[in-house]
Amino acid sequence: MQTVMIAGASRGIGLEFAKQYAKEGCHVIATCRSLESAPKLEALSKEYSNIKIEFLDVTSEEQVKALANKTETPIDLLIISAGIMEPRISIEDYTKENIMHKFEVNAVGHFLVAQAFYPHVAKSQLKQIAAITSRMGSIKDNTSGSKYAYRASKAALNAIMKSFAYDLKDKGIHVSILHPGPVKTDMTRKNGTLTAEESVKRLRHILEKAPEQETGLFHSHDGSLLPW
Repeated sequence: MQTVMIAGASRGIGLEFAKQYAKEGCHVIATCRSLESAPKLEALSKEYSNIKIEFLDVTSEEQVKALANKTETPIDLLIISAGIMEPRISIEDYTKENIMHKFEVNAVGHFLVAQAFYPHVAKSQLKQIAAITSRMGSIKDNTSGSKYAYRASKAALNAIMKSFAYDLKDKGIHVSILHPGPVKTDMTRKNGTLTAEESVKRLRHILEKAPEQETGLFHSHDGSLLPW
């Protein structure tokens, strides 16, 4: 039985990953900050006994390290899906605080989880890490501006995971950087053309084929490569 860990499984893409892998019989470790913030995940864990919920704030170095020390099982696939987006606001309304918070969750949080859990991935058979990013992190693809904090934090995430791809290659770990597409989730305020189910099915197809390709690629949900 494969073990899949999803950091950020309380809703949206992360929740759907947990659902699909649990349905197929994988042992799923799904993290959330609290049950109060994750009623759908709690309900899903009651439906599938192979889902284990762990509490985790990805921005807390102490919590991340504690969970890694507590976890004994090898992790075949680590999916880091935690993320937040700001509403469309004017340049004048940005503050250092709200910009730095996006970096903490969208970039630093991913780094902390990958840093702490890659030894567990290295001990598994599948040896895969996937980060859920956004094409809005592509500098070349930015043709509309705005979303300063979100764009910058996702660009930072892409750079971080690209470095992990190189640094973990000799351990046999394959890293995927994935854009889920315009998905109808709470974070996007239901704006989009894809359901979470459709997006995750596409991303899982990419992950299944990933070991056949170069590590550290920036993939869109349709399988195409995105520019940095």
